[in-house]
Amino acid sequence: MKSRKKFLIYLFISILSLAGFILFINTFSPTDPIDIFIAKIHPTIPFFFLLFLAVSCLFAFILKSKRRGVFIGIFASIFLLLQYLNYNNIFYTAILATILILVEILFWKKR
Repeated sequence: MKSRKKFLIYLFISILSLAGFILFINTFSPTDPIDIFIAKIHPTIPFFFLLFLAVSCLFAFILKSKRRGVFIGIFASIFLLLQYLNYNNIFYTAILATILILVEILFWKKR
């Protein structure tokens, strides 16, 4: 019970970031830059940040592991970034999955 309570904050962050993600998608156009004071930011930067935050916190809560949640968030963000850049080949996805699995094994063997 104590370990689940420790990861409950990740569920809260995940719900908030998913709500922000949905609000962001419905509010901003993907072609128009976002004006923040002097700077103009392309909407893909906050999109991928909110996606990473939502997915990593959700899977950190589900799997009870921060590291695995971050790896799944990185995988989802990079996979969608590759799709956005029209790198649709299955080998890019296989290479990405292989790299993240090998990094997970590396961290697992260190313990």
